[in-house]
Amino acid sequence: MKRFFAILAALTAISGGCSGNVRITVGDQVAPAGGEAVVVARIERSEVWRYYLPVKYSLLQFRLGEGRDRGAYTDLSGYTAVSVPVPAKPGIYPLATHYCDSWTGDEASVQASVYVFDPARPVVAVDLDCIDFSGSQAGQSQRRALATAGEKADIIYFTRRDIDEHAKIHELMKSSKFPDGPILMWERKRFHIVFEDKHFAGETISIPTRVQFETRMESQIPELKKILPKLAVGICDSTAAAKTFMAAGLKCVVIGQAEASGYVQRFASWSDLASKGL
Repeated sequence: MKRFFAILAALTAISGGCSGNVRITVGDQVAPAGGEAVVVARIERSEVWRYYLPVKYSLLQFRLGEGRDRGAYTDLSGYTAVSVPVPAKPGIYPLATHYCDSWTGDEASVQASVYVFDPARPVVAVDLDCIDFSGSQAGQSQRRALATAGEKADIIYFTRRDIDEHAKIHELMKSSKFPDGPILMWERKRFHIVFEDKHFAGETISIPTRVQFETRMESQIPELKKILPKLAVGICDSTAAAKTFMAAGLKCVVIGQAEASGYVQRFASWSDLASKGL
């Protein structure tokens, strides 16, 4: 049974209650049009200033746009996941996540975005950490280059920045007129969906029952390529990002003199890329 997986990035919200602060982490999601997103979220509570512990065995509810509520319980680490069908029309859809403590009545909510892409449309990965949103001349060249790329392809940004910065980065993108796109972490915890066989009317059907998380981290790009087969290009100006893109099988577009070998296209500057295009 084929499943489309959403990719965890992060967008953090904090809501206070009488028994402490609750923090829900659920990030920008990426899914193919007409498929499914497996939305991964985490909930934590702080009883001591800035010290958060996972909230285990608690219900989180999810709603995509005007769709139906879906719920799932957290594990020992405060993680949970739920499968959410996404529309057949590409676009950006609001995802609301809600928590209500069954003992205290404390509530917390956060809204993230699901980026629904057309699998037939090209996708470009960009190293967000090399982007300058300050309005400098270099930043303007980056904006023009990515705006040109965005006319023919969807864009996904990758970063190592802390998760509580992602909402601010989206605001900077908008104010600086950079093309919008989901912000994802370079790595996330490896997980897989656990299926169980259920018997209905003499037929055996495998249905997803829970998400099993592992301690090790892994690149998100290989899973993205499964759901977006035209994700083929990564743009960066650093050696580390170039190696990551190359290891994932992407054609690497390198700005400047960063070290890279293999299938590489080089541009002297972002201005050069902006004028010539991919």
